[in-house]
Amino acid sequence: FDLAPYDGPGCRVASLDLYWEPVTPADVTVLVQVVDKFGQPVVTSRSQFEAAGPLIDMHFLPLIETLPAGQYGLLVSVADRGGEPSLPENTGERLVLGSAVLVGDLWVRPSPPPSGAGSGLSPEPVATFENDIVLRGFRLDKTRVESGDWLRLTLYWQAVSPVSEDLTVFTQLLDGDGRVHGQQDNPPRSGSYPTIMWQPGEIVSDDYLLKIDPAAPPGRLYLHVGLYRPDSLTRILTTTGSDHVEIAEITMTE
Repeated sequence: FDLAPYDGPGCRVASLDLYWEPVTPADVTVLVQVVDKFGQPVVTSRSQFEAAGPLIDMHFLPLIETLPAGQYGLLVSVADRGGEPSLPENTGERLVLGSAVLVGDLWVRPSPPPSGAGSGLSPEPVATFENDIVLRGFRLDKTRVESGDWLRLTLYWQAVSPVSEDLTVFTQLLDGDGRVHGQQDNPPRSGSYPTIMWQPGEIVSDDYLLKIDPAAPPGRLYLHVGLYRPDSLTRILTTTGSDHVEIAEITMTE
C-alpha cells in the first residue's frame, strides 16, 4: 500500500492506494477505517471489485478540521459480496485485529495556530533549547489570580530540525523562595502530538491549565517553562545554559 496526504484547497485528505493480487478470481468488498486510540472509527471508505489479477484499489480519507491531532490506526478488512469476512492469516508482519489488519499508522498534524496581533506568537524566539526546539511565544488568559484559581496557558513551539526523542513539557508557578504553587507536566498536546512527530518549521500550539495552590501567599508568582526527558527527568538546557525559561510574572491577590 501507499499512503500520502492530498493537498487540496481547504482539505485534509489522506490518499490510500491498496495493491491487491487475488490468488483466485475475487468478488469482494474492501473496508478501510481510520480508528482513534480507543479503536473507534473516525473515517470509513469502502470499495467493491471483481478481480482475476493484480489491481490498484484507491481510497480517499477526508479528515475533518475538528479531528484532534495525534496518532490513528489504519485498518483494512475484506469480505465477500454477502458480507462474510475473509479472515487474514497472521504472518507476524502486521497486527491482526479480528477480521482486520492494522496496516499502519496515520498521524494527523494540528492546524496552524492563528497569527497576528494578540496571537501570542513573538517575532523573536522567547527561548531556544539545545535540541533545536524554539519557544516562539505564549498566551495567558490573565496575569492576576486568586487563591484556588485556574490559569490557562498556551505555548507555541517550533522545531528547527527533526527531534529525535520524546520530551515532556513542564510548567510551574513558583514564589520568590522557589516553592511551587501550581504545576502541569505532560508531553505536548497532552501526549497526542509528541516531539518526534514535529516537522521542521511547524508551529505547535500546546495548552495547559494550572490550578493555583489555595495556600499560595499573596504577591508575585513566576511562571517557569521547560522540557525534560521523562525516563531520566533530565532537563533540556537552553542555549544560555538555563534549565528553564521564566516567561511571565503573575500577581497573587489577597
